[in-house]
Amino acid sequence: MRCPALLLAALAAAASPWLANAQSAGPEPKGEIGGTVVSAQTGELLKGALVSLRARLKEQRDESPLASGVTGPDGQFVFTRLPAGDYEVWISKSGYDARSRGMLPVTLQENQLVRNLATKLWRLGVISGRTLDPAGEPLPGVRVVAYRWTYVNGQPVARPAASVVSDDLGEYRLFDLPAGKYTLGAFLADSDAPPGVLQLQYADTFYPNAFQPGEAAPVRLAWGADLRQTDIRLLPIPDTLLAGAVADAAAGGACAKCLVRYAPAGSAVRVDRTLITRPDGGFLIRGLAPGTYRFSATALAIPPRSGAQEIQVGPGAPVRVGLLVARGQAVSGSVALHDQPAAPPPPSGQPARKITVFLAPDSGAAAGRLDASVSAEGGSFTLQDVPPGTYQIRTSALPAGGYLKLVSLADQELPEPKIALAESSLAGLKLRIAFDGGAISGAVKPPAGSGVVWMIPVGDPGRLADPEAPL
Repeated sequence: MRCPALLLAALAAAASPWLANAQSAGPEPKGEIGGTVVSAQTGELLKGALVSLRARLKEQRDESPLASGVTGPDGQFVFTRLPAGDYEVWISKSGYDARSRGMLPVTLQENQLVRNLATKLWRLGVISGRTLDPAGEPLPGVRVVAYRWTYVNGQPVARPAASVVSDDLGEYRLFDLPAGKYTLGAFLADSDAPPGVLQLQYADTFYPNAFQPGEAAPVRLAWGADLRQTDIRLLPIPDTLLAGAVADAAAGGACAKCLVRYAPAGSAVRVDRTLITRPDGGFLIRGLAPGTYRFSATALAIPPRSGAQEIQVGPGAPVRVGLLVARGQAVSGSVALHDQPAAPPPPSGQPARKITVFLAPDSGAAAGRLDASVSAEGGSFTLQDVPPGTYQIRTSALPAGGYLKLVSLADQELPEPKIALAESSLAGLKLRIAFDGGAISGAVKPPAGSGVVWMIPVGDPGRLADPEAPL
């Protein structure tokens, strides 16, 4: 006997006044929206997928569902007694890619039956294995981090996607991972070390047994894959000692309880270790693998004060580091729109659109993204309290068809939209927005699902049109 589809009736008036009013305004509506949810890998009908129905109201976006429920054994769902209107069907399931859940738009005519919606969900993957000591014995209590490779501001970057601590048998399991390329890192420090001291018990190690993330072997995970025996053998602790002190320019003395971060310099794998300075501004790190690191310190104040420096670490004599935190500098300039086509004015009552200029830090900057708004017709901008470092210049919310064509400083075109900020303000940046770009169209096949498409120019990854605009 065929299992019946799960029937999802609309909720009562208390939960959805809009739907209740529509149902009571005349003859009972007979519209229906239904469909099937299946596994993209196997075609299996998916039981227990969460399905929600929302109204697409023109005057506002209604975030509350009109009805919701889960699919039955046959993977089907049906919403009944629906009036004509615009709807959204949202579908998700635990253990499956959240980005590929639909947002399925449906325009329903009076008493129309829409029963042919089909959604494929992509099962997430697993990476598991053991953490081992240098002799190959199981090592418990190790933090394992999966760094997933993606593009950020046009550059390949690996960011933390999941982490777990290995159990008493030294076993770890990272689950619910989307398909992609990963770098695995394993970290074990002495949790009983005094304040301001980071005592590594073993060297920070990257799969299978490398000191630096750039030397690690990539782990490639397919949708729904279960990669086992991905063992990481931690390396012996190096004989290194780094002694640092942080001074606060504003306070005129030590930077007590400042946040110190360090990461391998120039690495696209965003490994970020932290510690807090002692009351005298000092800190110690024992067992850091030889190499070049970017250290940054931040005084947790408003506005924050920060500083950064590259340090070479090697065996032998202790390495001494002095960091100075200070208020950031101002970066100012202007945006000009070149040969912009005529555009209709915004609808009455809608706020005027603004262009956003922002600085995206390279690994050398001790800050997150910093941005400022500019009129859609162009104009001047100023970003305050920008810490020293190197930044990519980006724009978003550009008028239709616009892209950042060039950046100049002191009337000299920069080879790429990047600035290096030291300890003085920077003024006179000029950003030209052009509208002479071509058009590229196409289709995205599963497993991408709904999302954002980026076009990355070969050999010039800095110049993207609008990195936040879906194509």
